[in-house]
This record gives sequence, structure tokens and C-alpha cells, in this order.
Amino acid sequence: MILLVKNKTFFPECCLLFVLLFVGNLSLQAENILSEIISIRSENKLLLFDVARKYPEIRFESSPDKIKIVLKNSKYHETYNFDDYTKSSIISGLDFIKDINVEYIGEDNNEILLTLYVLPEKYPNPKLKSTVNNIVTLAFDVTDKVAEEEKPEPAINEIYNQAVENQINGNLELAEKLYNDVSSKDKSFYFARFNLAKVYLDKQMYENAINILHDLLADLSKAKADKKLLLVFQNTLGTIYYLSESYDKAMEQFQSIIRFDKKFYLAYYNLALVYEKTKDIKTAKKYLLKVLELKPDFIQAHYHMGVLNLVSKNKKDAIVSFKKVVEISPSDKLAEFSRNELEKIEQ
Repeated sequence: MILLVKNKTFFPECCLLFVLLFVGNLSLQAENILSEIISIRSENKLLLFDVARKYPEIRFESSPDKIKIVLKNSKYHETYNFDDYTKSSIISGLDFIKDINVEYIGEDNNEILLTLYVLPEKYPNPKLKSTVNNIVTLAFDVTDKVAEEEKPEPAINEIYNQAVENQINGNLELAEKLYNDVSSKDKSFYFARFNLAKVYLDKQMYENAINILHDLLADLSKAKADKKLLLVFQNTLGTIYYLSESYDKAMEQFQSIIRFDKKFYLAYYNLALVYEKTKDIKTAKKYLLKVLELKPDFIQAHYHMGVLNLVSKNKKDAIVSFKKVVEISPSDKLAEFSRNELEKIEQ
């Protein structure tokens, strides 16, 4: 990105790839954490997921006889067991289904698939209702089957899923249109607005993204949304300030997160990047050390510390940092970069 090219002379040429990698993925750091599902239950015709660590991204796939609910980047908590009692209690609480199946899917078993088998006379449309107090709530608009000749307007969650698919595939113009369509129909569909901000981020339309996130955070505060979700959205806002070169606003945003939650390590990490950009290497290292105090296995911080030590001509500490990356995650791409840097240092 242009932001990095301007400062090319500040870093050794061998480290430029790393900087491109991290700035490009700065807004996604929080999403690398798996959501842990503590329990699945039904209540008042709602489907509820008690979650830890983060809220999962949810996608729906509907057909005449079943609804598939995919919890992306998720796993069961180690204490949770989806047994026959849980299954029967969910079925009894959702009177439009006759059976339910739960399984892991995805290449790394990092997605949970719930398949709800629908009674033939029912037509439920699933919708993400809310994410508050570490509970994800799904609602279902249940009606009788419509006549075959009638073609109902696509459910709002279907439009959202189409938007997500297009965003993943790089079709940003269509994704933008679909997210706007969802938001116009239901302003409380917060993830549609959040993803729209990320579309504008990808298009480098920073002012649009900032305006959306400001409005979204204001609405979430009024709705008394879960504080952890607010912090994640605030972290993304700080990222956009950073990428738009509004470094003072980025610092203010990340520091406000830390004032509220002193263990939100991503805010410390992003602050380190901001101070690095303003060429304050000493302060950048201080925040990286704080990240590693909170999360010792965060290889991005170890690698970045190695890069900054090289900039400071401190080869001994750089070697320690790069070796730590290889030790923690030997198959990661950053481990490959670390081995390359270690070879260069040894030469």
C-alpha cells in the first residue's frame, strides 16, 4: 500500500514484506480468535448460543426441508457436550423442526454446522437477532408454506449471505449494494453495517468506513451491546484511522480501548504499529513487550519485535525473537520469514 512505500527507507529491504503483511491484515487480527460455544439451547422459539472469547460469524442456508446454520471460526468449549438431552430440549423448544444434527466442518474443523430439519407445513426464516451478554440469539419468522406459484422476496439473511460471499470473492461493488440493502431493511442488523465498513476499508474509502463505524458504535452503545463486541468494532475504527494516516486519532482510539480493558492485547499491538510508523521505536517496543506479557504465543508480536531489533541494529535480541516464532509455530508463514532472517544474520 502507498502508506508503506512512503516509508520504505525507514526499514531494511528484507523487512518490507512483513510490514505489508501486517498492515494489510491489521483490521483482521481479532478475527483470528476462535469462538468457543459453551452451550446451545432454545427458549421462547429462539435458538441461543452461549459463547466465550468472541462472537462467531453466522451464515444461513435454507431449503424447503432444512435450515443449515454455520458458525464460522468456532469450536465447542472443552466442557461442552451436545448430548441427546440437549438435542431433545432444542427440538421441543422449536416447534417448527422435527430433528437437529450438529457436526464440525471445514478443512481444520473450525466451523460448526447445525442442520435443522423443518416440518413440511412450516416455513421458518432464520435471522440473527442479537449478540449481547455473550449470547447469540437467532429468531425465526415462521409461517405456513406459501403456494408454489408465489415467490417470496429473499429473506434478509439470504441477502446478507450473498453479500458475504461476494465480499470474500472480491466482488466489492455488489457486496456494497447488498449490505446497503440489508441495512436499509433492518438497521439493527449490525454485522451487515460492520462488514460494509470493511468493504469501504478494502476500497480505501476511509471516510465512508469511519462514518459507518461511528454511527454503528453509537447505536450499539444505546442498545447496551456486549462490551467486548464494542471493543472489537472500536479496534477496527482505530485501524482505519491508522491506514488513513490519522495517527493521533488512531492512538486515541487504541488507548481508549486499553483504558476500558487493560487485557485487550490487540490494542497494544496496534499502538506499537502506530508508534513504529511515527518512528518512535522505543515506545513501539514497549507496547510489543506488553502484548507478549498478555499473550506470550502471539507470533506476530515476536516477529515484529525481531524486525524492530534489526532496525535498532540489535542482532542478538532479533535472533531471540525470530527463533521464538519458529519455536511456537514452525509451519506458519512467519516462521519461514524468520528462518530467512536468521540465515541472513548468520551470514
